[in-house]
Amino acid sequence: MSKLLHYLKISGPTAADWKVETKEFRQGEDELAWYQKQVGGMIQVVPLEGNIIAVCNEEGKIENLPPSVAWMFQGMVHDIMVGNVLVLRSKAPNMVSIQEEDIPKVKRILVPVAR
Repeated sequence: MSKLLHYLKISGPTAADWKVETKEFRQGEDELAWYQKQVGGMIQVVPLEGNIIAVCNEEGKIENLPPSVAWMFQGMVHDIMVGNVLVLRSKAPNMVSIQEEDIPKVKRILVPVAR
């Protein structure tokens, strides 16, 4: 049995760097290892709005990864996310597919950063 996961991958600051992709997890496949590979290290899960979450590299700033997006909260920059960022939904205790209706919300919350 496999599991399909649809996620938004942000790999840089331009609109061309924002792509909805699909990953098929095979039974027994190590999901944590896959997330770590996508962000290049230990993961940090950041709640954005409702059940929408971002997954990024926990030590990305220490490793000097390039900025990708500004995380906006109440009209102000709350933080800058660096390196690859994956956007999904959380359905405790799992990460599940992002929905089409989530994309406009994500574009309001995560704003591209000029490099």
